[in-house]
Amino acid sequence: FQNIDLTLRAASVAAIVGPSGTGRSSLLLALAGRLRATAGTLSVAGHSYQDRPSTVRQLTAIARVGAMTVPEPVLTVREYVTQRCLLEDVGLPEGRTRFAAACDALQLQLDPATPVGTLSGDKATLLAVAAACVRVSAVVMLDDLDRGVSGATQQLMLDALLRLAGTGPTVVVTTTDRIP
Repeated sequence: FQNIDLTLRAASVAAIVGPSGTGRSSLLLALAGRLRATAGTLSVAGHSYQDRPSTVRQLTAIARVGAMTVPEPVLTVREYVTQRCLLEDVGLPEGRTRFAAACDALQLQLDPATPVGTLSGDKATLLAVAAACVRVSAVVMLDDLDRGVSGATQQLMLDALLRLAGTGPTVVVTTTDRIP
């Protein structure tokens, strides 16, 4: 990708729309500071990636990108949240509280004993987003909003993401579907 000029407001939702195979996931990783660009600049919440790449990575959270951040299907929701807390170096009580707050904003109700592999569509996607919120981040990245859901369900998910953004983070999603 090239020639991209993007400025996002805090506490908003933005979508990167395009066909599969056009670099949407790579762009998302670059915006999160996880994929080094060969040219250009990236700044997140006033911090330059060129000057402080680790700070930019700390300010961003990845809910899902392709198959790279998918939880083990046998993990329960509770175990998955625990795993995210450990990976993000967040204390369990604090991370669980943030996860619960994200679920409230998303209006997502899940039994903690449910295996994550039994969740699909919007529930699996919103679980990934809520789990990404165990660590406070300025930006939450979500790849493939349209994975396994209809246009109407995407609109409901966007409504949920707008509610979450109202609590603080900017949310950036990728999708192949312009309609929602």
